[in-house]
Amino acid sequence: MAESQIRRGSSLRRRRWPRRVILLARVTKPVHCCVSDTLGSHLRTLRRQAGLSLRTLEAGTGVSNAYLSQLERDRIKEPSPRVLWAISECYRSDYLDLMRRAGYPMPSASHVLFAGAERLTPDERAEIEDIIALKLRRRAALLTP
Repeated sequence: MAESQIRRGSSLRRRRWPRRVILLARVTKPVHCCVSDTLGSHLRTLRRQAGLSLRTLEAGTGVSNAYLSQLERDRIKEPSPRVLWAISECYRSDYLDLMRRAGYPMPSASHVLFAGAERLTPDERAEIEDIIALKLRRRAALLTP
């Protein structure tokens, strides 16, 4: 009987998941991570916290699991912004943080512009920067255990 199963390949056949199951691979809540040294270790920590396998992440992002594995092992140092965008969307994590960890240049907080900033006085801009800094400190306090 085992021989017939091997001939037919029924016991050795890989299971193919339907597309509707694969779409559930996206994380429904944002995944937060502690500060890691490298992009790869950060991505691995995010994936493990989300409870996803590399194949599930591949289905959710469209990035091959081999490429994702190389990213997590720091074999690829600067992935394209499109790959980082797909990963951040799947994990619902901060895209700019992934870009920074990958080594892309990021503007400093004092150079970030927003709509209507040119019409504000320098004092008003400083006040808004203080409010943003306060919000970021509160967020960091909530995320630390």
